[in-house]
Amino acid sequence: MNEDVFDCVIVGAGIVGSCAALALISAGLRVAVIEACPLIANPSPAARVLALNTRSVTLLDDLGVWKDLYSEANIIEHLQVSRRGHFTAVRIGANECHVPFLGYVVLADRLLAALYRVLFDRLPQSHLQLIYPACLETLVRCDLGWKLDCVSNDRKQRTLYARLLIAADGTFSKVRELVGISTKILTCDRTALVSRVRFTVNAARSCVYQRFTDRGVLAILPFSANEAGLIWTGKSACVTPLAECSADIFLKEIQDYFGYRLGRFEQVTERLLQPLQTRYARQQVQKNLVLLGNAAHTLSPLAAQGLNLGLHDLAQFIQILTELCDSKSAIASLHDQDSGWLMRYAEARRRQQRCLLQFTEQLENLLSFNFWPLNLVRALALFTLDSVLPCKRRFAHAFMGFA
Repeated sequence: MNEDVFDCVIVGAGIVGSCAALALISAGLRVAVIEACPLIANPSPAARVLALNTRSVTLLDDLGVWKDLYSEANIIEHLQVSRRGHFTAVRIGANECHVPFLGYVVLADRLLAALYRVLFDRLPQSHLQLIYPACLETLVRCDLGWKLDCVSNDRKQRTLYARLLIAADGTFSKVRELVGISTKILTCDRTALVSRVRFTVNAARSCVYQRFTDRGVLAILPFSANEAGLIWTGKSACVTPLAECSADIFLKEIQDYFGYRLGRFEQVTERLLQPLQTRYARQQVQKNLVLLGNAAHTLSPLAAQGLNLGLHDLAQFIQILTELCDSKSAIASLHDQDSGWLMRYAEARRRQQRCLLQFTEQLENLLSFNFWPLNLVRALALFTLDSVLPCKRRFAHAFMGFA
């Protein structure tokens, strides 16, 4: 077999791309991964803090990654959603839903490190090639499927052929650009401030918090006894000054907006600003092509569902692929068909993707908008959601990824 011909080429070795590679080589397929950066996940004090829901944890466990990550993850047993200025809040416990946990909080660099360890461990016994650091330059259709030209950092060019192409190369996907797929932007003028904070109360580490304010949405994700990830999302004019003020003023602002649920906030790390746009690709599949992760859709951090949705998409994609034919000839036989199997995948995912995109936008607008007649409605809605067990369980199931 020509060493440059693959059943599948994946562009992007982030979390979703690496998970896709593990799933496909487990099915016995010949896979290449193209990544622009070195496959090294060094610990960083600025690493993102992620909330993985139950379905995402299950996928990572099936891929053999979770066992290396479990000891570094912090369990989520409780979820609290509140609005500043309201006495009511939604408090959800795993025990009320008859499950052992709602999810886990992990550091992004630890998750990537665990994925890379498993990928490199499986290199000798699998049909996997990791091509890095290298950038995709050209992409054209051919009789086999796709012809890709990539260039390494030392300017060496390599041509690959793929029966199936997976774009997992992020919000500003090069693959999506080259094949001419446009995106629809649902929101703009949103910025996320990302940081970490230290606090004095260690008893609440198994609870994650979503706090709505007239200045945006404040998420607190504890990942150790007295440390948490912080994501403050809102209009740029409201959030940007929080990154520019002194650490003492910032800690005072957090205390004022969040309260003392975690005691006193004592320290904050570097504050990073990330411009946000909720967007989705107008096409997520073409013949022999599928977009996954942020290449397919980029969500607001609200409800922590962006990465989880990408992992759920991947799980559904792999399920449909493996159901259609035996692993040894999966892509080869599917290549001879039309794109119906990929359309089946897109249709299966469309409803959940659209519902989640709309839900995050509407929830943020409802609970963040500062308009006094809404106060009573908000308070009643939060009270109902907290008091009526079926409503509470439905909300929890959505958080866990089973909506």
